[in-house]
Amino acid sequence: GTEGEQLSSLIEVDLKSLDIIHSYPSTDQLQVFGSVAVAEAGGIFVSDSKRASLLELQAGKIVEVAGHNGKGSFQGIAPIGDVVYVADYTNGIYRYDIKSGKSGYLTNISAFSLIAIDGLSPYKDNQLIAIQNGLWPHRVLRLFIEGDTVACVEILASGLPEFEEPTNGVVLGNEFIFIANSQWPKFADPANSPKADALNPTQILSINLKKSASQCHAS
Repeated sequence: GTEGEQLSSLIEVDLKSLDIIHSYPSTDQLQVFGSVAVAEAGGIFVSDSKRASLLELQAGKIVEVAGHNGKGSFQGIAPIGDVVYVADYTNGIYRYDIKSGKSGYLTNISAFSLIAIDGLSPYKDNQLIAIQNGLWPHRVLRLFIEGDTVACVEILASGLPEFEEPTNGVVLGNEFIFIANSQWPKFADPANSPKADALNPTQILSINLKKSASQCHAS
């Protein structure tokens, strides 16, 4: 989504025909839709990066269900069971309980800062795979969750030569497959987008999550 006169929209697409089935537009010009994820019970959630809020598609309308503190930027979404985890680029990992409606930030007792996380994916019942592209070097991390706490962090990949602002990925079985070079900085000026021949070929990388890449760092 973009700011201004245009509104962000959530698009439902038929995967076979690629036809657009339905469009669910925002009703607020200040909202900027980011990531989308489907919870196990079927709820469809969207992050609003501009207003730091978590949105849900309810009865055909986009409704704010949590967040909106005005001090962050919600990015990747990772539902696990009845909990939706959100990467707040400014403040860390946010947690929303679907059943109770309670929400708040996870306590981080690991040895790592958890700001500047973009992509966030669920793995098993207590792990999050995170792409941290706002700190140097860019990294792929595994976060181990214990209740309302990030207990420790494992580095899965860091500063790889293919990295050119990695962004998002998906867990398929025990593999994390992700975009290694979004080349997002090349699109910083909307009025001067790069030509196709100025872009590098897209690099899609895979990490086997059953193999431990490094030590888990706790406080």
